[in-house]
Amino acid sequence: MGFFGVTARSAGWGLVLTRLSPGAATLLELDPSVPCERLGTVGDVAARVREVEPEAELSDPSHGWIRFSTWSIEPAIGQQDPVEWIRLFVRSSGDDVVGRIVRLADALGCVVFDDGELESVWDAEDVGLWHAYQRACEEEDASHAG
Repeated sequence: MGFFGVTARSAGWGLVLTRLSPGAATLLELDPSVPCERLGTVGDVAARVREVEPEAELSDPSHGWIRFSTWSIEPAIGQQDPVEWIRLFVRSSGDDVVGRIVRLADALGCVVFDDGELESVWDAEDVGLWHAYQRACEEEDASHAG
C-alpha cells in the first residue's frame, strides 16, 4: 500500500489537457514568453465538459466527476480564470474510457499529456500508455497482496 493507503490505482492516472503555443510539440518545449491559448472561463470550460459528458457532476466546476459503470474521470478545472489547462484523474478497468478522454480533449481543442511523461503528447490511437498504467497498478497491487 502506498503512502497513507494511496496506491497508483486509487489515485488515478493523471493526465493534462492543454493547448500548446505555436511551435511547441510538447509541454517541455513551451516558450514562457509565448502564452498558450486559454481554454476559456471556468464556466465556459465546465459547460463544454457537460456538452461532451452530460452526466458530469460539476456542481463545483473546479473539481468534479464523470462516472460510468467501469470507469471514472475526475476533472480538475481549477478556479483560475481564464483556464490554462485541465487535469484528469482516471480510474478504470477497461479501454472504453480512452475514447471519452479523446472526445473531451477534442471538444476543448486540447492535446493530452500523461502528467508523468510531459515530453510526449499522448497518442489516443495507441492505448499503450493506458495499458502500461494498468500493468503498473496490477504489479503494485500484487506486491502488497502478499
